[in-house]
Amino acid sequence: MIDANLRQDLVSDDLEVICLEIKRAKSKPFFVISWYRPPNSPAETFDKFETMLRKLDAEGKEYHIVGDLNCNLLDTEKNVHSRQLTDIMDIYN
Repeated sequence: MIDANLRQDLVSDDLEVICLEIKRAKSKPFFVISWYRPPNSPAETFDKFETMLRKLDAEGKEYHIVGDLNCNLLDTEKNVHSRQLTDIMDIYN
C-alpha cells in the first residue's frame, strides 16, 4: 500500500501545482510535484516556484518534479523564462 498526502503547505496558491508526499513501507518518504506553467506567465512565477523549492529542501526529503513548464531549454540566450528555469535547475540540481 502507498500512503500519499497532499502537501498544500509547501505550495503557493498562485502556482498550478500538486505536491504529494509519498510514504511507503521500508522506504524513505519523498515528494512528487507536478507543475503547469501557462505559456504567458509573468517572470515572478519562477520566484514563487523557487520559494516552493526552498520549502521542499528544508524538508530534507528527495523530490521529483514533472509537468508542463512551457520553456524551450534550447533557447536560454533569448528567452528570459528559459534562462530563469535553467538557473533554478543549476541551483537545485
